[in-house]
Amino acid sequence: MRYGEAKDLDGHGVSHRWDPRVCQKGLALTRRFYGDRRVRPPDGSRGVQAMGRGRLPAREDGRPPVEYFQRARDAWARVTHEEAAEIVAKALVNIAETYTGEKGAERLRAQHYDEVMIEATKGAGTQVLKFRGGMRSSA
Repeated sequence: MRYGEAKDLDGHGVSHRWDPRVCQKGLALTRRFYGDRRVRPPDGSRGVQAMGRGRLPAREDGRPPVEYFQRARDAWARVTHEEAAEIVAKALVNIAETYTGEKGAERLRAQHYDEVMIEATKGAGTQVLKFRGGMRSSA
């Protein structure tokens, strides 16, 4: 729906306070999600693929090495859905293990997390997993 096109079942137009129903980015993304030119097979950056093939390395503070996260600079390659799922699973397990216990709390402190947030994890690394789109570890 573009501006001014949305109507209810009785044909009434929308007020300026309601229109548009989503942001402009959302309007464009729905066309991409359901368009015939959308990307269907998963892609992964070569750095993330390399990291996912072995033990996931981490710096002393728990963050992954910078060379694995070269956004907009790293080459991309197709991976199978199984490979993509395996890389994601390894990353989630690695995050949970990295931030579990007192050593995990120290890593969070080194990354300047609030003490209240660190206490809220109760030593469980699974409490620092992020599941929102667009979120990534800061490298």
